[in-house]
Amino acid sequence: MKRCLLTMLGCWIGLCHIASAESFESFEAGRERDVPAPYLYNPLAGKAAENASSANLTTRYTVQTVDGSFTFEAFLKPSSIPKKSVPILCAGLDSEPGMRCNAGLRWLSNFRQCYWGGAVWPQVGEKPDRFSTGHYVSISRLTEKTMGWRHLAMVYDAKSQTLSVWLDHFQQVKQRLNQPLPAGLSLWVDPAFDGLVDSVRVVDRPLGVESFLRATHMKIDNVSFDHPERTFPKDAGHLSVKRNFGAVGDGVVDDTLAIRKAFHDLANHQASGATYVLHFPAGTYRVTDTVKWSRFLRVHGEGSEVTKIVLDNRCKGFDDPENPKPVVAASAVPGRPGSNRAVNGSTIANFFHGFTVATGTGNPGAIGVEYHSNNYGSLEDVTIESGDGAGVIGLDLSHKTNGPTLIADTRVVGFETGIKTSHMEYSITMEDVRLEAQGKVGIANGGNILALNRISSVNRVPAIRSSGGSELITILNSTFTGGAAQNAAIEVGAGVYARDVKVSGYGNSLAQTIQSWNPHRKPNYLSENGAMLVGTIDEFVGDKPIHPDGDEVKALALPIKDPPITVRGDLENDWVNVQKFSHLVTGDGKS
Repeated sequence: MKRCLLTMLGCWIGLCHIASAESFESFEAGRERDVPAPYLYNPLAGKAAENASSANLTTRYTVQTVDGSFTFEAFLKPSSIPKKSVPILCAGLDSEPGMRCNAGLRWLSNFRQCYWGGAVWPQVGEKPDRFSTGHYVSISRLTEKTMGWRHLAMVYDAKSQTLSVWLDHFQQVKQRLNQPLPAGLSLWVDPAFDGLVDSVRVVDRPLGVESFLRATHMKIDNVSFDHPERTFPKDAGHLSVKRNFGAVGDGVVDDTLAIRKAFHDLANHQASGATYVLHFPAGTYRVTDTVKWSRFLRVHGEGSEVTKIVLDNRCKGFDDPENPKPVVAASAVPGRPGSNRAVNGSTIANFFHGFTVATGTGNPGAIGVEYHSNNYGSLEDVTIESGDGAGVIGLDLSHKTNGPTLIADTRVVGFETGIKTSHMEYSITMEDVRLEAQGKVGIANGGNILALNRISSVNRVPAIRSSGGSELITILNSTFTGGAAQNAAIEVGAGVYARDVKVSGYGNSLAQTIQSWNPHRKPNYLSENGAMLVGTIDEFVGDKPIHPDGDEVKALALPIKDPPITVRGDLENDWVNVQKFSHLVTGDGKS
């Protein structure tokens, strides 16, 4: 009995203070087998323990008293949505004088909504200052969809005199107190909470989120969720897939569930009017299934050379080319591209930068990345590679209403089709894209409007095949080499403009098929051969332009200027957070 309860309450010897085993009688004798995960990992000890049960609290459970800094945490699962504020993790009893605080549920009567948050009482009997861990409509709101297990922590730092409440390791609110918490405060769990309690822990110092307890589906040991910041200043407001969501990135632990949780919790939830930034530190993130988010998310690695998402070899579900699956996907549209007619162009603001996505070997049904973004968004510094060349598509852009968006500094190695686009909405720009070793075609365009600059293809198969009748494709400053004599480097319809395109190895540089439509003709569409070009293409216009004076028409050939490179400098010394100067705000806050 004691062993079970000690596991349930997360007693980590030498690192926290827990009351004697006799006090555990405050929990019901009948234990619940519903737990956050099969294992609980303590980063301070580097050890995981089995987690077999949780409990319903029936009476107040006092953990200990504290004199100064502390971290007080637990996993909680509500059974109902209360219609009043409910304290759960509490510091200070009514009988104890001075300031008190708690972390729990906050009821907003005006909106009839309940949020996870905290409260501070200046003195017993005075009105509390209540606060939420997240903004309006954030996932800190307790709803029928968010009734599952949540991690809640209250951290008091006596040195800075700040109180922080954390929800799910990533939603934080920090309050600066106008006086220190008194010595001798009791820490206790309130039985007013209707739900399950698991793994209560107190540590007698303020912990960072990387040291909180973690619920894991694998037994892990000696794993750190902390990491150096090399991409963003530490206080830039971004979130880490390791520090905040528990991914490991060592190439051994399966990070599928941790990445899915991050994508689920952040995607489609704007952060106070802006998109969240999710950072993947350098590492190899092993996955065994698709990881997908919807919209309003910037996903940043540290660079394609050092941040990798890798699918297991011969992974279940990725073996059928007739039913392909992506490794990484971004779209607010459920289902595969083309399977859902309800597509309205609302997959907004998706960014994917600084990754290698590897589909391994023995996965012929794999798609590397399925990417969809409207209005604005970009995929940059990304390498997508197949270990054995197999796979259906490297980069799938074939969702309806894809674009305007930018694909830049991207390399696709292997796959039957390197990049696939479709539909005529809303245009895609590609720059500095390299295609290698495709089985059928480098870029397959099914009618979209493409602007291509500095495209490099090393392939025997066609570098570009564009069809669909409505396509308009511009190809500038590109090089297509390694082609087979029986193939054309560019297979395209009438809507094409090409300039400064170098071709070698192919029988033709460009083979044009002109398609015309006549409602009185059967078939309505009629295809006929157009231009056939050989060698370097200095300039080619698919449809013959007409000048009012009969002069030859040529483009201005204006130079394409690259955007300036942002110099990051030293993240510690060259950057500063404007919030550090909040004490200088005067008057109405506009000065």
